[in-house]
Amino acid sequence: NIFYAPFFVGVPYGQIKQEAQRLIYSCSQNAFSRGGQTLFVDFNIHLGVPNYLKDIPAIGPGGKYTGKTYGEYEKETQLFAKALMDVWMEGDAQGKVFPFPKFDLHVDQNSFDDKEQLKLLKYACKVASENGSTYFVFDRDEVNLSMCCRLKTTIKDMYMIEHPESMRYCGFQNVSINLPQAAYRAGKGKIKDCIEEVKAAMDIAMQGHLEKKEFITQLMTQERGTLWQIGKIAEDGRPYVDLEKATYIIGVIGLNECVQYLIGEQMHESEKAYKLGLRIIAV
Repeated sequence: NIFYAPFFVGVPYGQIKQEAQRLIYSCSQNAFSRGGQTLFVDFNIHLGVPNYLKDIPAIGPGGKYTGKTYGEYEKETQLFAKALMDVWMEGDAQGKVFPFPKFDLHVDQNSFDDKEQLKLLKYACKVASENGSTYFVFDRDEVNLSMCCRLKTTIKDMYMIEHPESMRYCGFQNVSINLPQAAYRAGKGKIKDCIEEVKAAMDIAMQGHLEKKEFITQLMTQERGTLWQIGKIAEDGRPYVDLEKATYIIGVIGLNECVQYLIGEQMHESEKAYKLGLRIIAV
């Protein structure tokens, strides 16, 4: 909503909401992927302009700098945030919730200290209570972004902070570890053996990541490769997707069932089971 703000100067709220509808409806369509899947898209929404963007020169219509900073567009930033929330609250034409794009709302101390931000925060809470659209992201660090496939990241690249148009990320792949399977292989009560099975599965998952990375690199670097367009150097001197900076995710499934098989109790049934779950997930 911050990067959109310079385009909404003097625009009536009705038109701002129309753009919010167009954006959410477009990103929620299921014509992109195999089997009619919806794209996993996250919208990082701020209640105001965070400190790290306040003094950054703003880009407006035509891709040109406006002569102002993003901090000077806080009113428009908040209007667009409100419009987006309206659309998430209303849902689609049949009133059904939009599972994507996800509504990732950033919350920090300013969200409570600033009156306008607090109003928007309360409205976001109302949206959450109505249909669960809101995902609350607590910004304990200065610069955070959250994404469905990339989880949460802290931005430390000063070039990226000073040139926010260069923000490009890639959750390369998510390989999930079947924790109950690790427990079955280890045997009942054999916690150490189970953890070793989990580590071995993680090694296999990482090997899968590396092999796929090698193959995708070929598709991105060969001029006739099918992914050459996202691998070539863009106008800012960087490729659109940099596999060296991508996130290679290892997920987990079945933690509760894993614990139950090992010690006969689910995680909510005893402190021992709960702590065992934490121990396994910490691997």
